Amino acid sequence: MPLLGLASARTEIKARWVAAAAGLALLFALSAATPLHDTLYSLLPGVGKARIPVRASHILNLGLCILAAYGLDGFLAGQSERGTRLLRQGLLL
Repeated sequence: MPLLGLASARTEIKARWVAAAAGLALLFALSAATPLHDTLYSLLPGVGKARIPVRASHILNLGLCILAAYGLDGFLAGQSERGTRLLRQGLLL
């Protein structure tokens, strides 16, 4: 549903910002499993104060909820025919 939201709201700048924040939160929550971890800790001041990077998953969840709301709105309005078809196929699996 969040992907449908991103597809149906591709012209809205707010949806892109939410998607970017959710993506960055995911990368930060993965912590040492990504090469971005060391770069963030060395370049950005104050990142070392975040003791538990998994807490960034709350930002990820919020972003996914907002994008899912965009997707539901687009689905109910019938804006995205291709996205609606893909969603129906995905729900059948």
